[in-house]
Amino acid sequence: MSADQELLAEIEAQLNDDILYFAWLFQIVRLQNPGYTEAQCIESVLDAVIHLHQNEIIVVGNAREIDEMVLIQPWPELNDELRARMESAIADSNDRDRDFCFWIQLTKHFAT
Repeated sequence: MSADQELLAEIEAQLNDDILYFAWLFQIVRLQNPGYTEAQCIESVLDAVIHLHQNEIIVVGNAREIDEMVLIQPWPELNDELRARMESAIADSNDRDRDFCFWIQLTKHFAT
């Protein structure tokens, strides 16, 4: 599956002011595609994240709070390995942790 352009534009627009987590990305897909199954929503999220990461628009990873700021700890994997890590993070998380199993941030905000 290839990344949906409308989804990519919405993610980038929302990232201008914030960082986003898996459940938020999932919800964007669900709102844009109400007929999608859960598996299709997850695939769309993964496709979009991989596309944005490959184009060096975002970093992907875990988040932690330091001095009342949430910071992304980028994962080093690329392409298929990154997709596998995200799939694993989703599958291995319990219901409570799944929403926040990974986060994304604009590269330009991460670097500054």
